Amino acid sequence: MLHCHNDGDAMQENAVDEAFGSVEGETLSDMLDFMNKELVRLEEERRIHAVSMLADRQRRTRDAEESGRRQEEERRRREHDEIFKQVTLFSAPNSQIWCRVWYKCWAGAPCLYIPSLSFALFSNAIL
Repeated sequence: MLHCHNDGDAMQENAVDEAFGSVEGETLSDMLDFMNKELVRLEEERRIHAVSMLADRQRRTRDAEESGRRQEEERRRREHDEIFKQVTLFSAPNSQIWCRVWYKCWAGAPCLYIPSLSFALFSNAIL
C-alpha cells in the first residue's frame, strides 16, 4: 500500500511540477514578448528621432541658403538703386538742357546751342 501511496504522491508532484512549468513558461513567454515589443518600439523611436534630426538639419541648410540668396538680392538691389540714383543725378540736368535746346530749335529760335550742348554734357559727365 505504501508503494501505491508513493505513486500517487509522485503523480501529484508531477502534476504540480507541470502546472508550475506551464505557469513559468507562460510568464517567461509573456516577458519575452513584452521585451521584444519594447525593443521594436525603442528601435522605431530611434529611427524616428534620426529622421527628425536629418529633416531639421536639411531645413537649417535650406534656411541658410535662402538667407544667403536674400542677402545677395538685397546687396544687388542696393547696388542697382545706387546706379539708378547716380544715373538720375547725371541725367536730370542733361535732360533739361536737351529739352531747352529742342524747344528753342522747334520754336524757331536759332539752334546755336547744339555745339555747346555736347560740351555741357561732357563737362557734367566729368563732374
